[in-house]
Amino acid sequence: MSSFAERGLQVLTEAWQIACDQENPASNTALSLLVDKVFNGGETGYKKAIIIQAAGKAADLGIDAQAMQKGVGNARSWDAREFAKQTFVVWNQSANEPFAHSGDPYVSNPYRVPRFDESQRASRKRPLEFDNTLAVLEYANAAETEADAFANLVEMMLGLRRWIADKDVRYPLPKRISRGKCIEAVERYLDSRSGGTRLQAVVAALFSSLATAGLKIADVTAGHVNAADTTGQKAGDVTYSTAEASVAAEVKDRPLSKSELAASIDKARVADVTELMFVIRASSTLDRDLDESELEAICDSQFSSGLNLYVEPFEGFSKTVLTIIGENGRRRFLEEVGTALAVQNADIPHKWAWAKIVKEL
Repeated sequence: MSSFAERGLQVLTEAWQIACDQENPASNTALSLLVDKVFNGGETGYKKAIIIQAAGKAADLGIDAQAMQKGVGNARSWDAREFAKQTFVVWNQSANEPFAHSGDPYVSNPYRVPRFDESQRASRKRPLEFDNTLAVLEYANAAETEADAFANLVEMMLGLRRWIADKDVRYPLPKRISRGKCIEAVERYLDSRSGGTRLQAVVAALFSSLATAGLKIADVTAGHVNAADTTGQKAGDVTYSTAEASVAAEVKDRPLSKSELAASIDKARVADVTELMFVIRASSTLDRDLDESELEAICDSQFSSGLNLYVEPFEGFSKTVLTIIGENGRRRFLEEVGTALAVQNADIPHKWAWAKIVKEL
């Protein structure tokens, strides 16, 4: 691999990581609006092309970002097809294939041209999509500094992330899964910070798995982790019902504080919930302002008023559930995590991370 291709793969990887790390990938720049038009079009090749050509420019500022072939009378021309095979293909595989796998992204005739410019428009089946793509490539080609060229590539990647946000992710389930391996997979997944998104999906999947295994649980729901729940309509991060009770579970990756406990009790009462559980994944289940004796007193008081309170460490709760549901249930649990992520509208990197872990089991 040439140094040019090595640099191309590096900038692709770095730009994609930046796009994935942004909590909100929305953008309203002139370039982003053009990029969104390309991604919302029907021509997949154009989507790939703006990334490949922008990566080439970010790897070498001196090239012509619209050139597709080398040696056509343009001193700034380059072999974009070979560059794509050495960089884009490798990156796409490592990024869990946001595009369907292809060993040669520029294999079709529309991309085997000397240069992507106005001279190609008459031969294109979707002229308006061609115009949008050309505008993006002209924008990329106008970069005067390496920083500008890389920023343009990041803009392409943010557009890609917006485009795939609601796409389905495949979870390749193993034929068998032991409790120990299942617990290891969950711990690996939760090791990365996610603002509670991943933990909420896992807990929702545990309750759904109990329902599938035969426990009389119905209507398991988990809202988006950032959705407002102070209106009283949402009693907890995860809710479900049994024949005898309405249950809400608050999922936290930090110790439970007195104020959080009070707020959750208020929500539960407004929503007419009779069972309120806190599932805590932290070194300590209770914050410094709430000790065991005070919690016990609050639990006793709420019980007398018709509300049952439970505080459960995540580790013990998950091990118990993964034992109860058995081997077949654990396999379904792996799938239920993916389902919960979809229901929550979780960002695509969280889905890909779970798919990668499941694939390696």
